[in-house]
Order: sequence, then C-alpha cells, then structure tokens
Amino acid sequence: MRLTELVRNIPGAILQGNGSDPEITSASYDSRSVAPGSIFIAVAGFKTDGHDYLNQAARAGASAVAVQTDRKPSWSSFLSESGVPAMIVPDTRRTLARIAATLSNYPAQRLRTIGVTGTDGKSSLSHLLHHLFGSTGERAGLISTAECRVVDQLLPDTGRMTTPEAPEVQEMLSVMVAAGCRWGVIEATSHGLALHRVDECEFDLAVFTNL
Repeated sequence: MRLTELVRNIPGAILQGNGSDPEITSASYDSRSVAPGSIFIAVAGFKTDGHDYLNQAARAGASAVAVQTDRKPSWSSFLSESGVPAMIVPDTRRTLARIAATLSNYPAQRLRTIGVTGTDGKSSLSHLLHHLFGSTGERAGLISTAECRVVDQLLPDTGRMTTPEAPEVQEMLSVMVAAGCRWGVIEATSHGLALHRVDECEFDLAVFTNL
C-alpha cells in the first residue's frame, strides 16, 4: 500500500516529507525490526519513547515514520534533516493499531471474534472457549497471555503476561484466516484495551468475567 493511501485511512493524519510515495509493506514499533518497506511508528512507552529511535529506524531503512503531534520537540529536527517521509498523527498508539489492521486487510472482519476481559478468569475462559470450538469441529484460533494457537498448532514464542501489541494481534488473526478458522478468541487484558492493542478487532461478542 502506498503511503499516501495509508495516510488517508488515518483520522487526523498529516503527511510531511520529500514528495515521495513509498510502498509500505509492514508496520514496526521497534527500530530493531525495521526493514525497507517498513513504517516505523514512534510510540511513547512507559520506559522509553519511540521518538528517541527515529534515527536508528532511518538507518535500518524505514520507508516512512509516524510521529505524534505533541512530541514535536523530539521529531522536528529529524524530519528536516533525514528526508524520510513522515505521518504526523494525534496518537501513535491508535495509529499503530489502525495501520497494522489496514496492512493485514482487517482479518477480524473475516472471523467471528470473541473478546474476553475482566479481572480474573480471562485465560481459563479463553482456553475453554477455544477447546469447545475444537471439540465441536469448529476451526478456531486463540490469543491469550499464556499461549497462542491456530486450531491445534501452538504459535512460537507467544507466551506473555499481557495482550500482544497490535501488529502481532493482527498478524495472528491473519494466520487464523489463512488456516480457515471461523472463530478467533482474544484474551483482552486491561493493558491491551487501554493501550489500543485490540483496536480494529471488531468483536462480535464480548465476555466480561468479573470486576
């Protein structure tokens, strides 16, 4: 997808750059995973700020970057000196989710997606739902804090304490679609919801376990 087309899909986005319109094939929030064709989304984290890694992303070959309006002191000199085209947006976290879903062609729209949230019991219920679908012959995928599966296949290195970042969520949903899954079960932690990691998932059913 061309950068100009991607910008049109992001509310409030402004394009600034050298007039080029590169092809964007992937989204990254980690400068270490950037490659030619990537758009690097500078997300302000709890301990580090992605805007501090714009130069590293450019050296790695980023085709474009996305920066947050209120962080201008962190990116203004980079934009004027690097020549890398930039998408200036109100909120890079929301933008990360929107870009990830756009580049993945909105896989949640091709699944019946269930989000499970609450204080306790999220993982147990998510796994139970995935097991129930499998026991009735329904092909289903699972994204949980303990593990992620597509039907019976365990996805590598996916165990974590919270919901994956939006690009990983969208990538796993895409794998589910490619595997012929009809259902996608997502354990949506409070962090995952607050940090917009499951934005653009378009849940068909939401389950709230308890307060």
